[in-house]
Amino acid sequence: MKELIVIPAVFACVWFSSMLFFDQVVYKINPELDEKYAKYISITLGLIFGVGAFFFGGSGQPYLLDEYN
Repeated sequence: MKELIVIPAVFACVWFSSMLFFDQVVYKINPELDEKYAKYISITLGLIFGVGAFFFGGSGQPYLLDEYN
C-alpha cells in the first residue's frame, strides 16, 4: 500500500523540480521567448522527465519497500 503513495510522490517531485530547472534553461537559451511558451516548454520537459522517473525509478520502489518491512 505504501508504494501507491511513494511512486506518485516521486513522480511529482521530479516533475516539479525538473520543471523549475527547465524554466531557467529555456529562459537562458532564449530570453526573448514569450513567457507563456517558455512555461509550456518547461512543463512539457518536466512531464517527460517525471514520466521517465515514474517508469524507470519507480519500478524498483515497491520491492525496496517490501524488503524493509
